[in-house]
Amino acid sequence: MSWFRRATQPRLSPADQGRLDRLRALRWPEFEALMAATFESNGYEVEKTGKGGLDGDIDLVLRRGESTELVQCKPWKRREVGIAAVREMAGVLRHRGADAVWIVCSGAFTDEAREFAKGQPLKLVDATRLVSLVGDAPVPPLAPAQDEPASATPHAEANPAPGPACPRCGAAMYQRFNPQTSGMYWGCVNYPRCKGSRPLGLD
Repeated sequence: MSWFRRATQPRLSPADQGRLDRLRALRWPEFEALMAATFESNGYEVEKTGKGGLDGDIDLVLRRGESTELVQCKPWKRREVGIAAVREMAGVLRHRGADAVWIVCSGAFTDEAREFAKGQPLKLVDATRLVSLVGDAPVPPLAPAQDEPASATPHAEANPAPGPACPRCGAAMYQRFNPQTSGMYWGCVNYPRCKGSRPLGLD
């Protein structure tokens, strides 16, 4: 990996590091609920999209006055988020005509990703900013492990919004943004293991 692409992990105080570790231990529904409550406490009206933690789309829609902002919490457990994820969300931002998009992670963004975001309404929330953003909000207790289905994954802990079946493996599909066409399409929930896709309008 080149120096330009390397993500610099933020340094935190022992107390903040402990809180960050607690945030990283949360499962998807718990983290999404915490972020929704955090934005509500900052004066936003929050709408959950019901995407169930799936990559490639947004999780929360924030409204305050005439402003509409989007939030993607998908990479919250990643230690490094690169330019591809940030570029994709920039495309979603333009496609939906929103005023800004937040990308939340508990690690760091590569220098390349940060450079791309400069001058654009892309709000990159790394570990340091995440701890500050959540502040003193109570972190929800973890539900007992036996409550989780045995097959649960970070991207399958909540029911995704209805979509067509993947033509390759039959799994659920969800909407993704294609930067080459500047449009949305259906992509398989099992991507990258399955690269099944369908154009919108065939569901």
